[in-house]
Parts: sequence; C-alpha cells; structure tokens
Amino acid sequence: MDSGAEETAPAEPSPLGTKLCEPMEGVRQLLDLPDRSVLLFGELHGTDRGPAAFGSVVCHLAREHAGLTVGLEISHTEQERIDAYMASAGTAEDRSELLSGPFWTDEYQDGRRSRAMTELLER
Repeated sequence: MDSGAEETAPAEPSPLGTKLCEPMEGVRQLLDLPDRSVLLFGELHGTDRGPAAFGSVVCHLAREHAGLTVGLEISHTEQERIDAYMASAGTAEDRSELLSGPFWTDEYQDGRRSRAMTELLER
C-alpha cells in the first residue's frame, strides 16, 4: 500500500554529531554558562587523554554555542598553516603541509607537538 510519502535516505551525521561528541560527565553544566564566558583548561603536555578530553568538551560546546573560539598552545607562526589545513580535505598531503612548519619540526619537542595535538586539530 502506497502512503504517498517519499522514502528519503537518512541524513548524513553532522561533523559535530554524537559520534565525535561522546558522552562526558559534567559537560551539561558547561553548556549552561552565559554567553561570553571564558573557560581555561590546563593539561600536562604529552598525554593522549588531555587533548582528547578537551576535544570532547569543545565538540559539545560548539554544538550549543555559535561563535566558539578555541585557543591552543601553538605558535602564532603556524596560524596560516592551521587555517589552510582546516579549509582542506584533510588528505595526507594536507597533513604533511600542516606539520612542515617550524613549530612541529623544531629540534625540541614537547607535548604541544604531539600526535594527540595533531588529532585534536583534525577533530
């Protein structure tokens, strides 16, 4: 029996959908903050969990608050490469270009230049 309704394909999940925004305890209170609130997060450099948890919080906040600004401890000299990467398709070549800057290739490496921080940018 034809109901007259067209079948449609399910909508593609949003990049800020639940797949990337896994549930986190305590995030609800952050979502209730007034506009123009400033949140500062600190972490130990070199861990995987710090950038991953921060990425989850940002994901939840971005879904609720337009105009969210995120600042990371990355040299301002990398901003052009970061902007280009964010506007790219995220290919291996795009990632190589992002990581070719002096911040990422410096002889002194700390946790700000980690795989986890690169994954945070990709996320």
